[in-house]
Amino acid sequence: MGECLTGSQEVTGSIPVSSTKFLRQSKKLVDPEVSVAERQARQRAEGSCSFTSNPPMQKKGILFFGSTEILIGSVTLAANALCLTMHTCVKPLNVLLFVVTSSVISVSLGAGVLLRRKYARKFLIFFAGWIILSKVLIFAKILFLCCELETTLPTSLKNIVSIAYHIAVILYFHQPVIKAEFER
Repeated sequence: MGECLTGSQEVTGSIPVSSTKFLRQSKKLVDPEVSVAERQARQRAEGSCSFTSNPPMQKKGILFFGSTEILIGSVTLAANALCLTMHTCVKPLNVLLFVVTSSVISVSLGAGVLLRRKYARKFLIFFAGWIILSKVLIFAKILFLCCELETTLPTSLKNIVSIAYHIAVILYFHQPVIKAEFER
């Protein structure tokens, strides 16, 4: 798909008469009766104005985010299983259950995203928002944890990377082109 048209641009060149679909599309884009905002809304709804102008490249994000969720969940599950088998786990039971549950959710959502399940896209957006909210509440010292959930990375680095990643998840999966991939 090309670049998005704005109100100051116009379509030039010849249009083949036999291409009725193209004629309909071009009329929607340059019809003087249609406002600029309405044209841009139509373009966004059709997926022609989105994160990138290359849909196949854009869809590779599904593979990236799905695989990343599976990796995050798997590594966390494996680390906690190792910790338990070596009897070195210092997490209280409630924290351990929270971490294991979150890991299973992450793996499940990652698999669902790779399989293009509609529920997985929606729940991943919700899960990402939940993570961002909890990190903001921790930064604001409104939410306190009794112990570290993870001790391998500095907490501030982990939280900043987590917030950035989850914002990217929300922005990516809200795009009309990506949403359409999960509607099939």
